[in-house]
Amino acid sequence: MTSLLQRIAQVTTFRQLARMEVVRTRASPGAPEQSPWRSVGDRGWGMGEGADVLDGQPEQDGPEWWLALACLVGLLLAYVVLANFTGELRAALWGEPGTVTEVRCRTHDNTVANAGTSTSCSGTFTSDDGNSSFDVTVEGDIRSQPARAWLVDGTSGTAYVSPTLWAGVLPVGFSLLLAGVPAALTLEHARRVRKQRPRPAPPAPPGPQWSAPSSADDPGISDF
Repeated sequence: MTSLLQRIAQVTTFRQLARMEVVRTRASPGAPEQSPWRSVGDRGWGMGEGADVLDGQPEQDGPEWWLALACLVGLLLAYVVLANFTGELRAALWGEPGTVTEVRCRTHDNTVANAGTSTSCSGTFTSDDGNSSFDVTVEGDIRSQPARAWLVDGTSGTAYVSPTLWAGVLPVGFSLLLAGVPAALTLEHARRVRKQRPRPAPPAPPGPQWSAPSSADDPGISDF
């Protein structure tokens, strides 16, 4: 009788230990072992696969500060060029039509500054509707008066005689270069940073869900 009870106790203990091991194994099937080497996406120190950088170092997501400053300066210079050197282009596109009369020209001697001589002309601009007439600066080849002209920037602007679109090609192209080169460098830098940024390892696929065996599934010591 005593040997039978000892046998039952040993079998019961063995079955309990085996059931605990099965539950632990089924609860996390295929779980990877913890490794001191971790991906860069994790916070802390470690090495990621395919990346020779240390964790804990901040990643630069945006462009460098000097690229942002270059974009700002480029846009500012482009605006200055467009505002001061595209008067004839703006006159040809959307200038106010009219005629200029009483044109007077003056020659300025700039030899002291090694700039030679320059000529400036002014005259009376009259719009086509005849409601306004005022003195403005006149630009262009004036061979006869009255001359056909187009006014930009209102009463304090300039009247251009026979303006052409070709006059705006150089300033517009230069302004596009000033604004476009820093923007292109910034986009290229952001693309390179995004390409070099280490990607976190994909998560392991979830294993099948196993439920712990119930007492109904385990006969226990009923076999004895």
